[in-house]
Amino acid sequence: VLGLQVVDFRPIRVAKFLNGTPLEPYSDLIVSISDKYEIDYRLIPAIAMKETGAGRVAPVESYNAWGFENGRTRFESWEQAIESVAKTLKTRYVAKGMDTPDKMMPVYAPPAMENGGGWARVINGYLAQMESAETNL
Repeated sequence: VLGLQVVDFRPIRVAKFLNGTPLEPYSDLIVSISDKYEIDYRLIPAIAMKETGAGRVAPVESYNAWGFENGRTRFESWEQAIESVAKTLKTRYVAKGMDTPDKMMPVYAPPAMENGGGWARVINGYLAQMESAETNL
């Protein structure tokens, strides 16, 4: 059909989810980097929201919204952080069959295993929230 334009709603969903957070301006990048590493585009924003409110309470100038090394990891920028996090999720988790929050939790957030698996429940809730986000233009 002439004039038909395909719109990728994923960056819009991510931006709505990250609204008002330090990571919101990086919604397009999050989706493109997730595609590059063939991971679910919702994982990076969901984990960031759970760990630091998507960067709101990350250690100052660490750009570590994902709680890497209990917050000790420092990145040079949000762009570098997003790239590194995506690569880590792919190589240390998804490539080893840990492709859902429930499968990731024993390695990513081991203490959550002892308190009933709340980490995975929260992440799964965020994934569902992004998937069902209204994307009216």
